[in-house]
Amino acid sequence: MPVFDTADLSAATRALSDEYSDLAISTTGTDAPFRMELRSAEAGAVRVANLTLTNACIRTRPLAAYVVALPVAGRVVASTARDGRVGITGATGIVSTAGREVRVDYDGRDCAVLTAQFDKRALEDELAALLGHQLSAPLEFAFPLPGTPTAASLRRAIELLRDDAGQHAPLRRRMDSLAMAALLFGQRHNYSDELRMPGGGQGPRTIRAAVATVEERPLDIVTVADLARASHLSVRALEAGFRRHVGMPPMAYVREIRMRRAHEDLLAADPALTTATEIAARWGFAHYGRFAAAYAEHFGRSPGRTLREGRPGCS
Repeated sequence: MPVFDTADLSAATRALSDEYSDLAISTTGTDAPFRMELRSAEAGAVRVANLTLTNACIRTRPLAAYVVALPVAGRVVASTARDGRVGITGATGIVSTAGREVRVDYDGRDCAVLTAQFDKRALEDELAALLGHQLSAPLEFAFPLPGTPTAASLRRAIELLRDDAGQHAPLRRRMDSLAMAALLFGQRHNYSDELRMPGGGQGPRTIRAAVATVEERPLDIVTVADLARASHLSVRALEAGFRRHVGMPPMAYVREIRMRRAHEDLLAADPALTTATEIAARWGFAHYGRFAAAYAEHFGRSPGRTLREGRPGCS
């Protein structure tokens, strides 16, 4: 992998803008001088790089690609106007959706991340092929990448691309497809539930569309009538379709999606930056006591413990 190493802010800005997208860099802290090291691997649909920065803040313009950032060393915090702040530490990371602006703070000496840029059209074409139809809405990922086994598989696929960047084109394309599948199955997005439906997304198109609506906008569904109107179905038809093809009533599914999202955020969040109560409220659970009881029944421990300790066995 070619290496670009500099202590010059302007040179670093040009190099990172060429690698990712137009961006600005400012320095922070006083315990060490600014330094940037970039090791990038030329690729097809997925471009991989190791980035090391000391005492710096990056603010990007809207990203052209879907970008995964995984921790290597130090403390790194990423944020967007829509998603808030997420620490890239331990087994966690972030996935930034194409078209969004991101701020990343590298706080201290030699903070490092492994990044993978997934070409927007290639990734969306891969998802369409898996679903068996064209996308009805833009692909949007959850921002925090929790420390799950499927996320670990994504990391291994990205590391494989980094380590074998010189492979011949046919093999490289297969490796790109492997990494794209690892991202699509390993990180939650607005097509996740359709992708994971029994039979590979089978079932009536109206029910698949209703599932996609819940996945995309779970906070907008307050009553079963809301989902029925959005799906152009009667409440009775919607409930019958969910029982048959999803295995639970529509509003139980909405609560399940919100609970999963809260769980993922608790796994990925930094307890120094947020609280379990704030994450519960973010996903529509206004009564924390009831949320905590339901969460403990679902996941076997309290929300506060998940926030403090992360995934069991990973603390």
